[in-house]
Amino acid sequence: MNKRIYYPSIFVAVNFIFLLLTSMVRALSADWQNAMDHVIQIYELLIHWVLIFYCYKIYSKATQDKGIFRWLLLTNIFFLAHDSAFYFGIFRFAATGWLARTYYPVERILVNNCCFSVWLVCFSIFICSILYKYILDRQKFLQLSVGLFVFSMIIIGYYWLPTRLNTEVMGRVHSLYIISTLILEFMIFGLCLICLIYTNSRQLLLFLSGVIIMIAGDFITTYGRMVQLEEAFKYGDSIWCFGILTILWSYVTIVKSNSYQLKELISTPKNIKSQVIACVLLICVSTFIISFILAIELGVINSKYTVVFPLFIMLYSIVLAILSIKLGYAFERPFLQTKDNILALLNKDNSTVNDRFYSDEFQSLHKFIEQAFVIKDKQDLLYKTFGNTAASAVHDMVSPINALKIIIKKLNPNNHGHNDLQLFDKAIEQIQTITNNILTQYHEIDVKEFTSAIYGDITRPSYFVINTLIRQLIYNKKLEYENTNVVLSYHDGIIPIWIRASHLMMMRILSNLINNAYESNANNIQINVQMLENESNTIIEIIDNGEGIPSELIEQVKSGKSLKHKGLGLGLSSAIQYVNSLDGVVIIKSDVAVGTTVTIKLPTVILPLP
Repeated sequence: MNKRIYYPSIFVAVNFIFLLLTSMVRALSADWQNAMDHVIQIYELLIHWVLIFYCYKIYSKATQDKGIFRWLLLTNIFFLAHDSAFYFGIFRFAATGWLARTYYPVERILVNNCCFSVWLVCFSIFICSILYKYILDRQKFLQLSVGLFVFSMIIIGYYWLPTRLNTEVMGRVHSLYIISTLILEFMIFGLCLICLIYTNSRQLLLFLSGVIIMIAGDFITTYGRMVQLEEAFKYGDSIWCFGILTILWSYVTIVKSNSYQLKELISTPKNIKSQVIACVLLICVSTFIISFILAIELGVINSKYTVVFPLFIMLYSIVLAILSIKLGYAFERPFLQTKDNILALLNKDNSTVNDRFYSDEFQSLHKFIEQAFVIKDKQDLLYKTFGNTAASAVHDMVSPINALKIIIKKLNPNNHGHNDLQLFDKAIEQIQTITNNILTQYHEIDVKEFTSAIYGDITRPSYFVINTLIRQLIYNKKLEYENTNVVLSYHDGIIPIWIRASHLMMMRILSNLINNAYESNANNIQINVQMLENESNTIIEIIDNGEGIPSELIEQVKSGKSLKHKGLGLGLSSAIQYVNSLDGVVIIKSDVAVGTTVTIKLPTVILPLP
């Protein structure tokens, strides 16, 4: 499938090619130099209008950071005003197109300098707002500002060394103004470099790189004007324009990706990637600066070459920042991979676990995490198994306890000690309270999947007559329901029917199903238990006249949902689970307001030999 063509990106690419060609013509051809100077200046003004268009689009789409983007919009407006004042007020009236040899009226210089100063201040506020809101706290921000100011003064001092404060060209006041703006520009470079450390997107990387390239071009242009070096002005102007195009490229990518939230473009200060980038940049840039200064002071480098000092620092920092970001991603990748693996293990999705690490330490960590999850799964299984077994046992105790209560009431106090009967009765009530509490806590457990209980030897199947088991169960239930409105009946054939199953589990399942029928909330409950046999199956039916189960809830009930209380039900889901393990089947038929029939079909077995 072909990707959709994004024409603004093609427009930016064409502009880069156009600027490269015009800059080459201006540098190589003396005849075309003056014409190309004017072409590039007009071209810059046109690009500024496109910048304002895209910047306003970003500003209008931004929601959380509209106040910060407002300063960026003002920056672009005064950026256009500055280049317009420069071209129409100064450049067009320069003698033979060469700026350094011409004096200009004060009002033209004032308009140009005012626009230049305003856009620098607006951009400083924009970049400081980003740092203060998303990256640095107040104390670190103040410390950074003071440090950058001192650092910028030192660098600009070495940069200005070859000019010897050439006031004959531009005047003392104008020269001091240029020094102050260069200090501010270098501080902006430092702020952009800090933002580069914490960038999390290509869009912000392009934008900050464009600003740094543009400032580097202005340093070269200013130097050319101060020392009357025409080549420096030409190259600096081209670099300035390349920086503007890079900023435009960043705007286009922001609009294309709809990335209008600054928070999405910046990583957190404590991110491992950001810390690696910060350490690498700090070590490499500080080493470069110290080495360069020592080389100048020791005479290894001629002082006239210090003009390239800021340019080298800026371009070197951009390249180093990009390489450091790549290194930061390499450090961050195994952490993110480990995080994804943990999420996959939590979701039981072992197919998406990636165990390919390029570090022995992370390989060992991955194995440790996998072993930890295996142990955790075993502990969870043990916990659920114990909980299910305990809850089932308590559930089974309800019927015999109720039967004991009825028997106690029938006993004649004259034949037994009254105090003994009271003590016996209170003990049973205490047991009832304990079992009810355990069941209530179990029913409140919210799990997505019911784990089968591991019952051990007591569930080992054996041959027994199911008729006898059901008769004994019905007798106990009749005692339990004697003083209630329940009518319990049982019908089977004369012939004994043998099955192969766990005597305890079948007693538990049938007791729970009868209890479910008893709790079906009918006024006059009728429960009928039937058993019959055909050639292939032994069939047990439990029929009640209760409220019934809505058809849309039957599957949920079969999977463990209880309609009597919150959480899991034990009777029906346990019955289905165990009967399926015997190659049998449980069928539920229910009509609302009519009743429910639960049918258990078990494979018929041949009478075992003695």
